[in-house]
Amino acid sequence: MTYLDSRLQTPDSSMRYEFQKIRCQRCRAVNPLGQELCDQCGTRLMLVVEPTGLRYEEDQATETMPPAVMLERMTILESGLNRFAEKLERGFELMLRQAENIQREHLLIESLIVSLVQSGVITREEIERLWRATIERAEAERLEAARRETLRKEIIADPPGDDEERSAFYEFVGEGFTEIAAGDAEGGLRKLERAALFGSDNFALHSYVGEQHFRAGKSALAERYLSRASALKEEDARSKLLHAIALADIGNQVEVARLLIGEAQDQQESFASHYALGRLAAIEDDWKTARVEFQRALKLRPCAEAQYVCALGWFKDGSDSMALRHVRKAITLDTEYREAYLMLGLIYRRAKDQVRAREAFARATSALDIKRVRGERPPRVDSERALLILFFGKSRLTGTGLLLAGDERLSRLMREDALAFPLPAR
Repeated sequence: MTYLDSRLQTPDSSMRYEFQKIRCQRCRAVNPLGQELCDQCGTRLMLVVEPTGLRYEEDQATETMPPAVMLERMTILESGLNRFAEKLERGFELMLRQAENIQREHLLIESLIVSLVQSGVITREEIERLWRATIERAEAERLEAARRETLRKEIIADPPGDDEERSAFYEFVGEGFTEIAAGDAEGGLRKLERAALFGSDNFALHSYVGEQHFRAGKSALAERYLSRASALKEEDARSKLLHAIALADIGNQVEVARLLIGEAQDQQESFASHYALGRLAAIEDDWKTARVEFQRALKLRPCAEAQYVCALGWFKDGSDSMALRHVRKAITLDTEYREAYLMLGLIYRRAKDQVRAREAFARATSALDIKRVRGERPPRVDSERALLILFFGKSRLTGTGLLLAGDERLSRLMREDALAFPLPAR
């Protein structure tokens, strides 16, 4: 039985017109008789809108169901299954079109890569390296955003006591993290610094601001905030390590910095802590102690930079054979390590192997930039003095930049390793 509008107005031809139409059971729109879908809402037009069996009382549901009621309910079920099948089919068609589009884009990118490789613009290895770097950077940004949100919640959970200060504190914290997330790290950090004036006892806030200054290489500002964070939470090894490195880098209280690094190592050792202790010993010409610390740093992070500093320690401690072993490993890990080639040339020169020495110096001098130190005449590139200037920079003369001046590769590595020190459980 169709759902027909049987309201007859006249016994003439209008009656035949009414019976040639069917109304949608959902939107009540009029559709031609025999049409499957409603023109207005797309609903499948039903032969039965509501089975008679659905109007029965609950106590009658337990009785034997008449065949007509069973047929009505099966009709509804069949209609629902048909609608579900159609939707599923449309979904598969959409997925197929998306897969075809992705395949076309993949073929286009592959053609572009082949063209670039054949023209010598780039190699497949470089493309893969850039692709991996992009994925790692995106993942790092995602993790950093999640960490910022966690820190924001932790910071606002410890507001100042005064009502007016609390309102300003919330405002500066919110604006600061919003600007940092939008890419204005400097402006956001200034807002967080203003918030720190109200939240002087907020460990998470001072720790985060100090960490950001440490990341930017601003040791003096980093030390100011990290010292407060360390005082608020003495058991936190991470803030203690960052504070010690910043304190030693600006040349203040080096012995205190050594003690703080030792306390951080009691909880967990790191490349950054051992390298910092080794560099401080090297500045004082205690190369034996420096070599021992560099060896410990190498065990924790076996990279080209760690091999290089071990070679330098052995070289200055008088063991050319051990220095040669480490510097060769550094060059194997990074064939463009020019400071390592300079040391290799000096080792060969000591061994009276002038041919290999000249070859190593040639690889080193192609891009090394030995800058003037306090107006002095630059040293020869193939000299031991040049090697030490590249390593220390002006730190031994100025008394500042004791840990982060000089070799940029080592400074960047130590900073990254210190920032990667295990975060405290939150």
